[in-house]
Amino acid sequence: MQYPIRNAISSLCYFPCIKLCLLIAFCLALSACGGSGGGSSSEDGVLRLSGTITVQRDSDIDLDLNPSVPLNNVIDDPQLIANPSTIGGYLSGYSGTYANSVDRTFNEDTQDFFRVSLVKGQEIQLSVFQADSTLDTIALELALLDQSEVKQASVDIDQFSSNTLIVPDDGLYTLSLSVTDLTSPLLYTLSLSQKISSQALTASEIKILSQDFVPGEILIKLKKGKTIPETSRSVGEVSTAKISTTANSNVSLDSLLDKLVAKEIIPSIATVYQIKPSSNKQAVKIASFTEPEAIEQLNLLDQKIQTLEMITQLNATDYVEFAEPNFIYRSAASTDDPRLSDQWNLSMVSAPAAWELASGQGIVVAVLDTGINAAHEDLINNIHAEGYDFITDTKSSGDGNGFDADPNDEGTSFHGSHVAGIIAAEANNKRGIAGLAYNASIMPLRVLGIQDKGSSSDIAQAILYAAGLENSSGRVPSQRADIINMSFGGDALAATIKAAIDQAYNQGLILIAAAGNVATDKAFYPAAFDNVIGVGAVSDDKKRSSFSNFGINLDLVAPGGTGSGSPAFDGFQDAILSTVNGNNYADYIGTSMAAPHVAAVAALIKELKSNLTGETFNAALEAGNLTQSLSTSTQDPNNFYGKGLIDAAKAVNWATDSALMPGILSVYPTKFGFNGSITKAELSLTNPSNSLIKIIGPITSQQNWLNIEKGNVDTNGVGTYLVEVNLSQVSLAQGLITINYQIDNDPVQQLELNVFVSITSQADPSVGNLYVSLYKEEDILNGVYQQAYGIPATLTNGAYEYCFNYVEPGRYLLTASTDNDGDRLAFDKGEAVGSFPILSRPSFIEISTKSLADMNFDIQYPSFSSSDNGLIVSQQQNTKIDSSIFENYEWATLEFMAQSTCSK
Repeated sequence: MQYPIRNAISSLCYFPCIKLCLLIAFCLALSACGGSGGGSSSEDGVLRLSGTITVQRDSDIDLDLNPSVPLNNVIDDPQLIANPSTIGGYLSGYSGTYANSVDRTFNEDTQDFFRVSLVKGQEIQLSVFQADSTLDTIALELALLDQSEVKQASVDIDQFSSNTLIVPDDGLYTLSLSVTDLTSPLLYTLSLSQKISSQALTASEIKILSQDFVPGEILIKLKKGKTIPETSRSVGEVSTAKISTTANSNVSLDSLLDKLVAKEIIPSIATVYQIKPSSNKQAVKIASFTEPEAIEQLNLLDQKIQTLEMITQLNATDYVEFAEPNFIYRSAASTDDPRLSDQWNLSMVSAPAAWELASGQGIVVAVLDTGINAAHEDLINNIHAEGYDFITDTKSSGDGNGFDADPNDEGTSFHGSHVAGIIAAEANNKRGIAGLAYNASIMPLRVLGIQDKGSSSDIAQAILYAAGLENSSGRVPSQRADIINMSFGGDALAATIKAAIDQAYNQGLILIAAAGNVATDKAFYPAAFDNVIGVGAVSDDKKRSSFSNFGINLDLVAPGGTGSGSPAFDGFQDAILSTVNGNNYADYIGTSMAAPHVAAVAALIKELKSNLTGETFNAALEAGNLTQSLSTSTQDPNNFYGKGLIDAAKAVNWATDSALMPGILSVYPTKFGFNGSITKAELSLTNPSNSLIKIIGPITSQQNWLNIEKGNVDTNGVGTYLVEVNLSQVSLAQGLITINYQIDNDPVQQLELNVFVSITSQADPSVGNLYVSLYKEEDILNGVYQQAYGIPATLTNGAYEYCFNYVEPGRYLLTASTDNDGDRLAFDKGEAVGSFPILSRPSFIEISTKSLADMNFDIQYPSFSSSDNGLIVSQQQNTKIDSSIFENYEWATLEFMAQSTCSK
C-alpha cells in the first residue's frame, strides 16, 4: 500500500517500522507483568485495548515540523510559548531525502523564533539530535534577544561549548534558533526549566554563607604583571594609591583598600587582609531576639555579609586576580560535581550528612542488569575488575557469544549504567553527578540482553557468582560482593532464583530489588521473596509514585520519580538523573531507580559496620533505624511505604552507635518550583547529628508573594515549614528563602533556597502528532521488530486517547512516539516517546479473553545530556541489524487504522 502523507494532527500517517537501535527497553522474559487496566468481557467477540497517554505539563511543539510552509521563521511573527515549557522542534539547512529512501523527504527550515517572558537566572537548555545518522553536519546558534532584538546571550552549538543560556534579567524575550545552509536535518528539545542558576546571581544575591569562613577577612591576589604602585608595603600597612577599576565597577580599589589592613602574606599566592573595625556595619537587631548570644551571632553574620560584598567589589577591579573569603575547613560533606544540584533525590535521603561519615569505600555492590558502559567518565574508576556476562542466549546477548568476562552493555536503554550511577558515580571529579555511595565498587553482572530480557537460569548463576559460590562460569571473584541490586522482576515465582537468593543471603549478602512499576499489590519477584528487600518509589513530594507497586512487594521506599498519575508531573524534579551511554546522563523514573538508593545506603552502613549482613540489615529496618516514617499502619493500609523512606544519615548514625557525625543541617528540598495549580510545599529541616542546631529568627523571604509558616517544629525551630505562594500577587517570578541557623556555639550560617513560580503554564500541553504501536512478544523475542498494530492518538484536553479494535489474543509491548522529522520511524532520539507502564522499564501486557481499558502511561521528550562539552548531540547507535529490512513491512488496511476510538 502507499503511505498516506501527514498533514494535520488528525491525519493517518503511520510508522512502517521502529528502529531496533532506538528501542528504549523491553521487559524480562521471566516477567509476566500483565496489564493494570480493568478488563471487560467482549460480548461481540472483539478484543480492544484502550487508554490515555498523559503529556508532561507544559510540553509544546514547534509549529513548523519538517514544513512545506514554515510558520515561525520570521522574527516579527514568533511563536508564543509559556514559561516554563519544553518544546520539541525541527530545523534543517536544506531540503533533501533521508538515507535509504526515495519517498521520505525533509524540507528546509533554517530558523525558529519563540516569544516568552523569562525571569532572571532562569536556565534555557537545548538538546540537539541528528535526524539522519548519515547526514551529520550541525551549525546551530541559540540566541536570546530582548524586545529591541538586541542579542543578550547566545551559544554557537557547533563550537561544542555549552547548551545552556542564563537569563540576565526579568523581561520579555525572543528565543532564536538558526542554522546554516550546510546543516542537515535535526530534532531539538528546547527547555525553559524551573531551575534558577546561581551563575546569574551576584555574590550578594546568592551568598556562600552556608560555608564557614572568618568574618572580616579576605584573601587577595593581584593579577600577573599588576603591582600596586607603592614602593613598599609591610604587613599592617595599607596602600592609598589611586588605582583604576573596570568600567563596571562603581568603587575604586583605593577606596576599598582604605578599609583594609594587611594581616598576613602567603608568599607567591595571596595576602590576607582584615576589614578595619571602623568599617564594620552593625547588624539589624530583630526585636524578637532577646538572647544576647543570638544578637551577637547575628552581628557576626552581618560581618560575613559585608565581607562578601567587599569581595564582589574587589573582583570587579582590573588589578585583582581573585579575592575570596578565608574559609574554615572541616570534614568534607559535599562534592564538586556540577550536576549535584539536579540530584534532588540525594538531599531527600540526607546524603550530604551521611557523607560526613561514609562514602562506601571498600564495599562491592553487584548490579545484576543490562551490563555497564565501562568507559563512562563518572563510572570508570569505580568498576570492579571482575564483572561478568552471564547471558547464554547469543541472540539475546548481542555480542555473539555466551558466558564471558566482558559485561559491556550491548543494548539501547543503558539501564544497568543508570542504576550503577545512582549507586556509585564518582564524586569530586568535577564531572556530572555523584553516586550516593560514591566510593563503592560496582561489580557489573550482565543478565539482561539487548531487549532487556533475561532468563531465570542466567540470573541465578549471577547471584551465585556475586556471593562467591560455585556457578557454571567456572570462576568466582577474588572479592565477593557485599550487596546485590536487582532492578528487574516479574510475577513468575522462579524456584531457581529463590534458591540462589537464599544461598547468597546465608552467605551474609544483602539483596535489594525493585518492587515493580504497574501499580499493583500482586506479588512481584524477586522483590517479594522473604530474603530480599523490596523497594517502592516516591516522587519529590515524598508521596507514592503513581506507578509504584505496593503491598507484599515492598519493605521500604526511595526516590523513584513522578508518574503521570500525579498532579506534580510538571517537569520539575520528576525523574532521577544518572549515567547512561557515552559520557551522557539521562533522567529515568521507576522502582528500578529507587532500589539502588537502598543498595547504596547499605554500602555506606557496611563501610562502618563490617559485620553487617542481610539478617542484621533487615532487623535494623524493622526496628526503624534506617528510615524516615511516612505514615502509620492505619494511614497506610495498602502498604504503600513499608517501613518508610530510606534515610542515609539516620542509617550511618545507627551504624556508628555514637555521636560521630558532626553538626549539619539537612534541608529538603533545596529548591522549589511552583507551577500552575501547585501553590504549597513542605520545607523539611532535620538535625541528623547530636549537635545542637538552632534556627535563628524566622525563615524569611523578601518577596511579599511568598509566605513561610511554622509547621511541626521543636523548640530550636528544627522541623517542617509550609511554603506557600500567593498567586493573586504573582504570575511569573523567582525568589529566595533565607534560613539563618547555628550549630552549637559556631558562628551563625545562612542558607538561601531558590524559588521559581509561574502560572503562565501551557493551557493545553501537546507533543503534536502521536502514534501508538503494539509489538508482539514472539516477534520481539525472535528479533523481528514489526508493528502488529498502529493507530494515531487523539489529543483531548491535554491528554491523548487511543483505542485498538480487533486485537488478536497475545502478549504485546505498548509504545507511543511522535514523528517530528517526518521520516516515518518511531523512537528516534529527539522524539517524544513513551511505553507502558513507564519508559525506563516497559512490560509486556497480555490480552486474552477480555478487553483491556485504562492502559495509561505518559509521554515526554528525552533528556540526554553530555558532560564533556555541555552539548547534547546524539549520534544514532550502531545496530547489528540493518533497519532497511523493515522497509517492505505492510500495514493493516487503512480502514482498520482509521478507527481511533473504540466502537461501543
